[in-house]
Amino acid sequence: MKQALDGERVIVVGAGIIGIACAHYLSKAGFSVAVIDRGTIAGACSQANCGYICPSHVLPLTEPDAIGVALKSLLNRNAPFRVKPSFRPAFWNWMWQFTRRCNHRQMLWAGAHLKAILDSSLVEYRQLISAEKFDCEWKENGLLYVLQSEAGMEKFAKMDRMLTEHFGVTAERVEGNDLPALEPALKSGLAGAFHYKNDVSVRPDLLNVAWTDSLQESGVEFIENCQLLDVVKAHGQITHLETSQGELSADRFIFATGAWA
Repeated sequence: MKQALDGERVIVVGAGIIGIACAHYLSKAGFSVAVIDRGTIAGACSQANCGYICPSHVLPLTEPDAIGVALKSLLNRNAPFRVKPSFRPAFWNWMWQFTRRCNHRQMLWAGAHLKAILDSSLVEYRQLISAEKFDCEWKENGLLYVLQSEAGMEKFAKMDRMLTEHFGVTAERVEGNDLPALEPALKSGLAGAFHYKNDVSVRPDLLNVAWTDSLQESGVEFIENCQLLDVVKAHGQITHLETSQGELSADRFIFATGAWA
């Protein structure tokens, strides 16, 4: 990362895990950093997630059969992956762009880029948590995909072979009779599972608190309940932000607002 000039100030909009990470590396590079959020620090998706860091999760949403799942979600308000229908042209343009990318070639292309990000993320998290001594229940127990039926096992095995062939990601197959020894909490009668041993997990709430506390001690400012109202520009450059807590100026601005972007 480029080192800061004397007195350079950065405002990060969004205090989720991405905003927190931006603040960390900017501060290390010598920038004066303030992070603002419309709510509380890590109060949205960065708080309510499983905390998995998964090098095995290399396949993108644009798998060949994803369009069928997306279309079914239009009629199911409780679908795990749902695209809210709309009559706006932008929605149908997005659906068209998504559909044309739901093919095997595109899936492998995107997967290669995702693998690079996931692998480097695991390395970076491991170094960060070790160096900063964050108490966040870091566990290197892997991730277990459990299947109820033999048909499900065979379908997953096919995908695992594809992951091995194209990405070098391989799971250990666990038969149903061996599951209780690996995870006693599982019910009986399951067909089996696939264990990706290189995946890890953290407690997101503990990581967020530990990381934020560390950044505040190093001089990073966090401003909660600060609603962004307007981005003011002059000559094509952002000059300042209008917020519910007044005008905020900086030399550089980063927008890490997740789904609000």
